[in-house]
Amino acid sequence: MAASHDGYIGEGWTSTNIPLRNHAAATSSLLLSHQSNFKAASNTDAAYVLSLFGSCAPSHRLNLLTAATLLLRTQPIFPVVAMLGNRCWTTQPLRRQLDRLGVVTVHTPEVSGVQCTGRRFGPDSKALDVNATSSYFDATYTILAAWDLVKYRAVLVLDSDLAVRRSLDHVLLAMLARPEIAEARTPEGCLDAVSVQPTRGNYFNTGVWGVRPDHGDALAGK
Repeated sequence: MAASHDGYIGEGWTSTNIPLRNHAAATSSLLLSHQSNFKAASNTDAAYVLSLFGSCAPSHRLNLLTAATLLLRTQPIFPVVAMLGNRCWTTQPLRRQLDRLGVVTVHTPEVSGVQCTGRRFGPDSKALDVNATSSYFDATYTILAAWDLVKYRAVLVLDSDLAVRRSLDHVLLAMLARPEIAEARTPEGCLDAVSVQPTRGNYFNTGVWGVRPDHGDALAGK
């Protein structure tokens, strides 16, 4: 996914920048460091965002429920949201299970028929045949709907196959406290050599992606 903003957290970000052991300490650290820029925030000003699009197969539903359960075990101070594509939205057992967990569900119309220009790369970072199906890219572009979640000042988008083992609240707290942070990106430098070749341009991974929701950005992405 090509970069869309100049201000971002990239390789230089480490979780040791602010305290992690309790939320009060993290909040105090941010307030002391950024009092001049800090806007009073509540725990409804940010959210974690999981998503599930496409066929909504049982194995994929299990991934989503497992990811949500593990994330909630970290006792996040911000709500957890699940963006659901058309089939998942109409799968009532899934929605009931998410509701029991306390996850907020959002219907997200899916992007289809994505046409890529130039070389195509799959999830393993290898070049795809020019006639490869675009289903993988459809889901990637549908995730851009996170920009439409404008009731939140910041969201942290997480792939539904991630296992979050400790709190990530410090990332959202930092975004709330520091308006100059436009995005928190995961660079592709952790993948194989083809990922970082100049021919790929400035790409990043939306599997862990901090976003400031904005209707203008959402429209630009469409």
